[in-house]
Amino acid sequence: MRVLSDRTMLILLAIGVGLILAACSALCITEPDKIADWARRRYSKSSKFTQSLPLARMVTKEWYPTYLRFTGLFGVLLVVWWYYAVFTRLTSSQ
Repeated sequence: MRVLSDRTMLILLAIGVGLILAACSALCITEPDKIADWARRRYSKSSKFTQSLPLARMVTKEWYPTYLRFTGLFGVLLVVWWYYAVFTRLTSSQ
């Protein structure tokens, strides 16, 4: 017995992905200093191999919280585009 249709599952998946991305983006915009501190602590405890990876030292830079804010803004724009693209496609195929 089928509880939800394929269309309903796609809508729920699209909403879930959008909400997760929106929450992460909002966190990057509102709390960049806390995220940067957390990333710096993780960086200092990580192995030398991890610290030698490209862009790994980015968390130690003073501009990293600003980078997080712009990344969060990009994420919000991506969420808006995601909802527009998914829901216009789902509503146009009726």
